[in-house]
Amino acid sequence: MYVYKQLPTKVVELTNADFKEEAYLEGFLIEHKELLAFSDDEDPKVKILGRQFTFKNSKDRIDLLAIEFDTEKKIAYLRVVELKKNKADEKALKQLEKYIDQIRKIGWLNMLNEWELDINIKSQLDEWGVEKDNVQLMGVLVAPEISTDVQQRLANDSIQGIEVKRLQTKNQDESFIFVYYHPEVQKMSKTEIKPEEFWKTRNIDEEVKNKIDQLLNTLINDHLYVKYWKSGSIRVYVDNNDDNSIIAALTTIKKGFHIQLRKYKNGKRSYDDETLSESEKRENNDIVKEINKVAEDFKTGT
Repeated sequence: MYVYKQLPTKVVELTNADFKEEAYLEGFLIEHKELLAFSDDEDPKVKILGRQFTFKNSKDRIDLLAIEFDTEKKIAYLRVVELKKNKADEKALKQLEKYIDQIRKIGWLNMLNEWELDINIKSQLDEWGVEKDNVQLMGVLVAPEISTDVQQRLANDSIQGIEVKRLQTKNQDESFIFVYYHPEVQKMSKTEIKPEEFWKTRNIDEEVKNKIDQLLNTLINDHLYVKYWKSGSIRVYVDNNDDNSIIAALTTIKKGFHIQLRKYKNGKRSYDDETLSESEKRENNDIVKEINKVAEDFKTGT
C-alpha cells in the first residue's frame, strides 16, 4: 500500500530581480560552475581558471575563463565567458568574437601561459588525459536576456549563450533563478529535421535563402552531405554516416548568414576554426572553394 500526502497548491507572484552588477552574476557562475557545461555528462567536469584577464597593450578584458572535460568525446572545452548585466545584443556578441579571434591569433596555450591562472592547466589536462590538440576554444555569452538575432547566431559551434533570469517573491524572502541555454545543445543539436521544417523557423529574406540553397546544392553536387538541425544550424559533412566528419556549420540572420569552418591538419582536428562573417557579401564560388579545401584537409587522414 502506498500513502501519498497532497500539499495545498499556492500561487506565488514573482517579480524581476536580475543581478544589478556583472560582479554578482560572475560570483553566481563561479559558485555554480556546472552551469558552464554544455556537454551531456550527468556529472560535468568544469574548472574555473580565473577571472578578469586582460590582453597586452589593450583595454579588452575577459570576464571569466573556464575549462570543461567531455568524458565521452575525450576533449576539453576552453570557455571564454563574456558577462552582461543587461540584454546581450549584436555588440556584445562581436565583442566576444573579438576576444576569441585574439586568443586564436596568439594561441590559447601561449595566452594562458601569460596569465596567472587559479590552476595549472597542463596538470589538469594530464589528469584528464587530454592532449593539447584536443582542446577546443569556445565562447559563452551570459546575460539575463539574449536578443533573438543573437540567439540565431549562437546556433553555430564556436559561441554559445546562457540566459540567467533571477526572480524574487513579492516580499523578497525567496529568490528563483532560471537558466536557459542557446542553443539547447543537450536536446536540440542532436535533432535532425527536414529542410522545409527548418526554413519555417527562420526569419530570413527570400534572396538570402535562395543564395544559401544554391550554395548547399553546389556542395551536394561536390559529394558533400548537408543536414538541417533543430538547433538552427545547417551542417556540412564529408561522411553522411559520421557526425564527427563535420567541416562547416552555417547559421542564418535576417539579411545574411555566417559560416564556421572547422579546420583540420593532416586529417586531424586543429581547432583553429574560422568564422566567415557577413557571408552574404561573398560569392558562393569563393565559399565553396574554402569549404572544399577543408574537406580535402579532413580526407587526408581517412
